[in-house]
Amino acid sequence: VDHESPPSPPESSGAPFCGTGDGSLKPEAIILQDSMVGSIEYLGDGGKEMTILNGRKSKPTLEKDGFELLQLEAPLLWRSEIMDGHDPVKLEDHEYERVAEVVKRRTNAQEVHVFRHTFRRSGLTHQRGAHSDTFAFRQQGAAHRNAKAKRVIGWNVWTSLDPAHAVQRDPLALLSAASLDPQAKFFPLLKAYPRHEWHYFPNMTNREAILFKQWDSDSTVKLEIGDASSHGGWEPSPDITSNYVYHQAVDIGNQDAPPRRSADFRCLALYY
Repeated sequence: VDHESPPSPPESSGAPFCGTGDGSLKPEAIILQDSMVGSIEYLGDGGKEMTILNGRKSKPTLEKDGFELLQLEAPLLWRSEIMDGHDPVKLEDHEYERVAEVVKRRTNAQEVHVFRHTFRRSGLTHQRGAHSDTFAFRQQGAAHRNAKAKRVIGWNVWTSLDPAHAVQRDPLALLSAASLDPQAKFFPLLKAYPRHEWHYFPNMTNREAILFKQWDSDSTVKLEIGDASSHGGWEPSPDITSNYVYHQAVDIGNQDAPPRRSADFRCLALYY
């Protein structure tokens, strides 16, 4: 497929290139329950059954939680060898540029560099344990930061590669940064905490993407956390920063569904 000719969106899609919320692009058979129970693999605690909120209803945002669901005008990737699941595939510059443009539009960055991509499949390359990629972003961010860039932020972009099926198996669960233990020191693997608030987006299509934060050169930035009504009735700490979002693939008990095929992109956003 020529890279200038993305597949046409369905007639029902009136979504903007980088809109937010559940948008007007509706996956078939959206799961409507408010939450589900899934197993989160914490450090030293194995699998722990946790309530995972339906993000299409809870509507997490970058400012409040550190992550957000974006609606796309077209899939980020559509070459047949990628859609067929061939891995590894070397991405072309214009494909990285398309991802960078999504990040730039939502975050108002002056420059965005995509420095790595990974293709994942259910049972093979998806990561089950709750983790953050902050260390990798910190190393890359230090290399990119210069006298002109006042701030560098590391973002992950996660999207489905499947043009035929919504994600019904092993979706990505993300932890609201507002629900982190304010006393805990950062570690790439996550320890359990009773106030953790997990979210996922059921039945994601390849015309949607999750944008989530992994590192910020400005460690003083605080979340716009709101009040207790926004977080299950408990009052989040005003000292929580928005520097990283823990995440993991989660088993929702639908192992007969088509295997999940997804891609994630690590991006650095520069602010001058």
